[in-house]
Amino acid sequence: MKQLFLFLSLTVSIALSAQQGVIDQANDFYTQEKYEEAIQMYDSVLNTGVTSAELYYNLGNTHYKLGHIAQCILFYERALQLSPNDKDIAYNLELVQQHVVDEIEMVDEFFLSKMMRNVRVSLASDVWAKWSMTSFVIALVLLLVFFLTRSTVFKRIAFYMAILAFLASLLSFSFSSKNKKDITSHDSAIVLAPTVTVNSSPNESGTQIFVLHEGTKVSISDRLGDWVEIMLSDGNKGWMKAETIEEI
Repeated sequence: MKQLFLFLSLTVSIALSAQQGVIDQANDFYTQEKYEEAIQMYDSVLNTGVTSAELYYNLGNTHYKLGHIAQCILFYERALQLSPNDKDIAYNLELVQQHVVDEIEMVDEFFLSKMMRNVRVSLASDVWAKWSMTSFVIALVLLLVFFLTRSTVFKRIAFYMAILAFLASLLSFSFSSKNKKDITSHDSAIVLAPTVTVNSSPNESGTQIFVLHEGTKVSISDRLGDWVEIMLSDGNKGWMKAETIEEI
């Protein structure tokens, strides 16, 4: 597992290095206020399969300069997924969200759930994976001590510490898996259309429930043909055309 992680990290590093010249040129266009050219260069890097929080962040900044609020939010959200503790990304995202027309209240979250989520997103998926592996090895070592030592006190300490280490390994693995799922599941999206009507059913004849505007973040709960069922943070849901949103 460790060798695989090192190989993937090396592969990503090589890919980024290969595109660094293009990224530098895009950055130069940005500083020269040639924002359209900068976006084209950044997009050409993305088309090669290379992604990074910095690349998404730069794209968000460039779209903001052009007044593309929805695209700006989209790329800031993508950047924040890859770097959840980056204060600059979080600050810019909060700042640009003030331009969104729709003001949707959040459903109150149980404080323990919120606390666990904050702990989970405090570290990246690969970091939690490392903690999981380390805790598991420690648990095995403590079990070995439990079986080999003759002291009753040491046996008891080793046994309970092994249980704690094993639980820590499971929790870290759970956090790693959830963070990874947040990046790969594509169940969140940003509304890109200036205005879109949300219907009660996946067809044009469905009852119009409410209207959303560009930049609003939605969760995708179901798909049917060209339609997606979306849910808002306040619990409201309905169907809208898939072409009006882009997955984060």
